[in-house]
Amino acid sequence: MEVKQKNILQNILYYSLIAVIVALSVFYMIALAPNDVMMYAKVVYYIWIAGLLLVLMLDILATIMCRGKFCTGLLFFALTCACIVMAIIVYCDLIVGGVLPEASMYLFTRLVIFSGVIDVLSVICYTTGEFICGLNSSAQKRK
Repeated sequence: MEVKQKNILQNILYYSLIAVIVALSVFYMIALAPNDVMMYAKVVYYIWIAGLLLVLMLDILATIMCRGKFCTGLLFFALTCACIVMAIIVYCDLIVGGVLPEASMYLFTRLVIFSGVIDVLSVICYTTGEFICGLNSSAQKRK
């Protein structure tokens, strides 16, 4: 496969991942709305989603310009750490006697697993953007 064809496929994957992340983020904000979600979790996860979408927009700009990917990588790392810390806090809040009860499993899945999926997709999106920058720089060197 030629470099141009690889670049086209990488761009399709990159922007498709962005669309999926934005759609899942909207669904996640809707999933946070019910009253059974703890107020601190709502606030933190709304801020986390807003930060993730802002960093995603910054990553789009960095990928287009092929500069500044290091900064967006550090921001994605910070958001991933925040997601892990929040998952631990929510788990510790929901456990009873060291075990997550079945009644809290839906809430746990809605809060932690859903945010984890969005976070993993954002890291994959960042990595895809890195490959796009690498393909663009290798194509420029050949010219």
